[in-house]
Amino acid sequence: MLDVGSLGSLGSLGSLGVASLVVLGCGGGGPPPPNDAGPPPPDPASVQNIAAYEGQAAFVTVLESPGDDWTSASVAASSPGLEVLSQACNASLCGVVARVPDLARNTGQTIPAPIDAMRHFLVVTAPAGQSQGLIQVFPTDSLSPTGETNASGAYFAASVSATPGSILHAMGTEPMRWVVFGDATLDTLDLAAS
Repeated sequence: MLDVGSLGSLGSLGSLGVASLVVLGCGGGGPPPPNDAGPPPPDPASVQNIAAYEGQAAFVTVLESPGDDWTSASVAASSPGLEVLSQACNASLCGVVARVPDLARNTGQTIPAPIDAMRHFLVVTAPAGQSQGLIQVFPTDSLSPTGETNASGAYFAASVSATPGSILHAMGTEPMRWVVFGDATLDTLDLAAS
């Protein structure tokens, strides 16, 4: 079974238990014959709400697979939505540092909705076979304020690049908060607020 968890503030390792049920027939039937259709299918991957955001330069997570030997395993991303920067595997764990490039088009959403998350996988290749861990990547916009811009509330951004002399006007009484997951280039920035 593959468990996916993250280090630090991203969450804890999760697990999913699988139970089996044996049904015996009446009249001395006994257990069913062994399955002769080849090896059993791999256990399904379980996920502990692992989220990543576009623009993250270093996303850290741990993949775990009790019972599998990952001593000489390697980890790769299944799509361009994740880029593996560093990895280390031992008998049952693989630690991964990945980058989350900003690939989705800008939508103008301040905070991405859960339904907008894109499914990406980290694939562990070991001598015994392959396993994969699901990472939900949330799309975020790149902000490029120029001139005078109105801004208010919370905004999740992949990156920020403000031109010199940009002015941000806070609207209303709600504080302006930017959560920037990637690079922020701020030359001269004036903030105007009540």
